[in-house]
Amino acid sequence: MKLEPIIYLRSDLLVGCACGKQQTEDNLGDFSSHFVVDHGYRITHSGQETSHAPDGGLWQSTVIVLTNQ
Repeated sequence: MKLEPIIYLRSDLLVGCACGKQQTEDNLGDFSSHFVVDHGYRITHSGQETSHAPDGGLWQSTVIVLTNQ
């Protein structure tokens, strides 16, 4: 199983790990911990990101960047 060198997780974009574990709407913390504990990644950034919602308003999401380099 080959994982990417940089993983970018967002609270508003659900993704899965190559090993089969899936992110859900309420497990961003547990899902990021999965990469640290099970795959040896380290968290290099966590914070907020603002983007535009379809209605033109602002959309806030939490982001976590992990690296295995």
